[in-house]
Amino acid sequence: MVEDYVVADYVESDVAPAADRIVAFSHNTPEYQEIAQGIADVQEHVRSANDLTVDEAEKDRISKGLAAAAALWEATQLKVIQVKVGILMAVQEAVVALGATAKAVSVALLVDAIKAFVRNHTGIDLDKI
Repeated sequence: MVEDYVVADYVESDVAPAADRIVAFSHNTPEYQEIAQGIADVQEHVRSANDLTVDEAEKDRISKGLAAAAALWEATQLKVIQVKVGILMAVQEAVVALGATAKAVSVALLVDAIKAFVRNHTGIDLDKI
């Protein structure tokens, strides 16, 4: 049984103002679709890889994180912190797990695409949150 967890309220001074901002992305733009496909591709790379730099338990955790990232990306609106923690960090962990393979390079480019997309559509730099 999956339990629902309540996220603790943050003290206002502990959260960057942009992190708490709710944003909506147009799901019909080519950039949005490319990122959605990129996340799906990363999920497949991790699922099918036999040469990851992590063990099976870690591979499973990363796979589940990528599934959550894909689900978040489909949301109508998100808090910026959800993009950074729920999506961006999951994809970045896949880069580490894929090691020095060509797939890791393409996943690193996806990280840059996500950051650029958010910056272009919201004006928020995820590196500064």
